[in-house]
Amino acid sequence: MKALILAGGFGTKLKEVIHDRPKVMAPINGKPFLEHVISQLKNSGIEEIIISIGYLGDYISNYFGDGEDFGVDIKYSIEDYPLGTAGALKKAEKYFNDTFLTLNGDTFLDTDLSRAEIFHKKRKGVASILIVKRKTSLETAHILLRKDGKIKSYVEKPKLDQAGYVSSGYYICNLKIFDHIDPKKRLSLENDIFPVLAKKNLLYGYTIKEDFIDVGTPERYKEVISIFSKEKIKVVEAKAPVRISFAGGGSDVLWYFKKYGGKVVSGSINKYANILITENKEQKINILLLDFQRQEAYPLKKYLAYDGSIFDLYKAVINRLGINRGIDIVVRGDVPPASGLGSSSAVTVALIGGLLRLTGRRIIKENISRLAVEVERDLLKIPGGWQDQFASAFGGLNLIEFTKKGDVKITALNLNEIRLKKIEKSLLLFYLGAKRSEKEQQEYLKTEISKKNKKTIKSMETLKYLAEEFYKSLEEKKVKELGLLLDQAWQAKKSSSKKVTTDLIDRIYKESIKKGAWGGKILGAGGGGCFLVCAPANKHKTIIRSLTSMGLIQIPFNFEFGGLQVKLYET
Repeated sequence: MKALILAGGFGTKLKEVIHDRPKVMAPINGKPFLEHVISQLKNSGIEEIIISIGYLGDYISNYFGDGEDFGVDIKYSIEDYPLGTAGALKKAEKYFNDTFLTLNGDTFLDTDLSRAEIFHKKRKGVASILIVKRKTSLETAHILLRKDGKIKSYVEKPKLDQAGYVSSGYYICNLKIFDHIDPKKRLSLENDIFPVLAKKNLLYGYTIKEDFIDVGTPERYKEVISIFSKEKIKVVEAKAPVRISFAGGGSDVLWYFKKYGGKVVSGSINKYANILITENKEQKINILLLDFQRQEAYPLKKYLAYDGSIFDLYKAVINRLGINRGIDIVVRGDVPPASGLGSSSAVTVALIGGLLRLTGRRIIKENISRLAVEVERDLLKIPGGWQDQFASAFGGLNLIEFTKKGDVKITALNLNEIRLKKIEKSLLLFYLGAKRSEKEQQEYLKTEISKKNKKTIKSMETLKYLAEEFYKSLEEKKVKELGLLLDQAWQAKKSSSKKVTTDLIDRIYKESIKKGAWGGKILGAGGGGCFLVCAPANKHKTIIRSLTSMGLIQIPFNFEFGGLQVKLYET
């Protein structure tokens, strides 16, 4: 989501305090107020920003430039003369092609903007205003809200002061809002557009608990200085999903796709690697792994040595990113380790994303994916392919292609909700708890490929072909076809390496088919981990009862499409 910051006002009420610059550039603790606003947007994952400038606009553009020094991409929409907030929005229309955030540059709001975006997209309105309850509505807009979230009435700066919902000055809009703005008139969103949208039932209110602050008057400016002067500790919450690999696994290993090219189809699910990072004053890096009930602490220094323990992954990311500040890292997974769902890569992606956000660097999913590959495959020599890192960072259902040149192409599959639910209701996921040896399996596969074993090479080519077919079937074919393709993928995977299956896995597979499944496969490199079953919904209870009696544990899941998610806040 992009953001438009309206910063073209004269700031008349603040002129007695700030007269040589726009009010959005009023200094707060050594930084312009607008820099705090932009920093908060970046922490919310918004990195493409358009600033509408007018009065003393050069002061703003000269300070921020293209935004690179602030970890964002900034463009400018210039008002040659005052257009009003709606006119300024209309002039910036060319920068948007999807839902976007509009906010007043003299207002700061620290809230989860992604939730507001989701709220807006689920409605059929033109705009959703972030609203908060206050005891007074003076100097802002008073709002009457219906139970369904629609705004019944919108009154800007009412003459009669009253308690209730008020506007925060933050608005989620879709492209339809431009149809309601006459470019030939000087119009205000607050006075001219929102009241009309409310009457047409096209305006929604998204309630938030956090209050907003602004620098509109000398009194409020002093209050903002006081608020920002309090010492705060940064906290980052990061999570990255694990994935289900449907077909093509093994062809994403570097030594293979550099020679033959690779293709996989995978889908991220709503089971995550969760990481909490908190600044501390101890000048130490403390790491707590909740799933293993182990913790270690390291003094701040340039390099943390590896010792072959489970902490090497965290030390490698810290070394690679040059982290040299006191932090506490707490890690928790939603699935067991060694599940075959790419959980270690999800941890790596979440940790990189969280530390980048903490240190004010940009979140670019392509770069994070490649950095995770570098840490796991190059620095630590952990065996495996590249699909896990990209699947976890980007999220969703994807065809991921790996070229001989080392390029990665991701083609997202966009399913309607009905189709997605049908697919989800056909799938069952179970945890075996068996020991896996990915290194042994991949070394065997590499040996057979190097020997030019025709059976192994043919099996790998079949897996890549099935990846394409599976991608097409996800969108076009009956659910049964997916199960039959899973069966073909499993047979091809077994043919590629005798290390993939075990007697237990073979018994599990036969029992699933016997109880009515169309197909299934082991996930990951094989030998253990998680087992995926595709079956008619009316056979699920029988299959669950049978497989759990064999010692398997069912893992309920849904697909997710957010990928890496990072939030920074201060306490």
